[in-house]
Amino acid sequence: VLLFGAVAGITKLGERPARAPAAPPVAPPSAGGIETPEPAWYAPIRSALPVEFEHIAIRQSNSQYVQFLAFDPSTSKTLHLTVSRTAMPPDPSGGVITLEDARTEPWTDADADFNVSLPDGRQIGVFCSVLRHLRGSNCPPIDGVATDPDDLRRAALALATDVDVAQLPEPSDELEHVTAATIRAIADPVIRYDGNDGEIAEVDAPHRSSSFVQYGEHIVGRPANDRVVVVHTRSGFYPRPSPETPRTTVSFGDERLTWQIAPDGVLWSVADNPAAGADVADQILDRAIDGIADDTSTDDPIADGTIREPPQTTAPSSVPAVHVIVPFDNPARVAERYGVPLDVLASLNADNEDWETFLIGGTILLPPD
Repeated sequence: VLLFGAVAGITKLGERPARAPAAPPVAPPSAGGIETPEPAWYAPIRSALPVEFEHIAIRQSNSQYVQFLAFDPSTSKTLHLTVSRTAMPPDPSGGVITLEDARTEPWTDADADFNVSLPDGRQIGVFCSVLRHLRGSNCPPIDGVATDPDDLRRAALALATDVDVAQLPEPSDELEHVTAATIRAIADPVIRYDGNDGEIAEVDAPHRSSSFVQYGEHIVGRPANDRVVVVHTRSGFYPRPSPETPRTTVSFGDERLTWQIAPDGVLWSVADNPAAGADVADQILDRAIDGIADDTSTDDPIADGTIREPPQTTAPSSVPAVHVIVPFDNPARVAERYGVPLDVLASLNADNEDWETFLIGGTILLPPD
């Protein structure tokens, strides 16, 4: 579980919106003021989800499956959706049930994945999180409003029975996203990372609309006061979340997260904890939302107009083992499974085409024990 940090000016989240039929979305203006047409895939996916999850983005779309992110600004929660195009083996690591069981069996655990295996061999996956990239970080109650497990079941059933494969978006090798270099240019001067502050990991791939940089090594069971900061971006939402939405901090237990919508519709979030400094999230989001053109600090990585790449971790030189990609795998999940920093795994697989496509059955190189 990631460790989160606070910012000043916490915004109190309201109660969960009452369920009611969603009004047809109004096409939001693009950055140039031209209306963006509603994507063909939006209506069928939107109709499968709880009404509050209006803003939807394609996270990844390849020849085997599509992953969507659906965001609710009122609770800061995100639904992570996976819909396969073709028959795939079920994910062996998570509670897969049949379509018939999904129709009849109650689902009582909102903190678990809801994975349904269809009669034709296709797979549907739904899980809930609070703007986090780690799969195990699921939805706690926010301001006393818990996630209804039946919401996950109904969404999975609707995706399974009401969405035709032909309605899914086309495979894409490149989606709108913020590069890790851009995130580093914004966050490095705040974090003051000098290459000796511990582990750093980043996920940045053209075929994904989400990317992040994590400062500090994440270890399960590490004390809550350790210094870990994660800066995460999510792009391509339709309709665009309003940039007028106030900067919001959510907290549960000792963990906190702060997010804000940029003028271009990108959702920026900062996860940290008090040990990182109370204003770290504010400083990073100020730079991300308001721009950094006026920052002329000599140690700023873009002060001279050129983004300078940060130091990279080198991969082990010995012959590694491999991981075979299974349904619903992603780089962060594989790295967490084997306890390997993401930057090490990415470096080790720099020339591995399977790392770029992440298709079922591909092989990912792993460092030796």
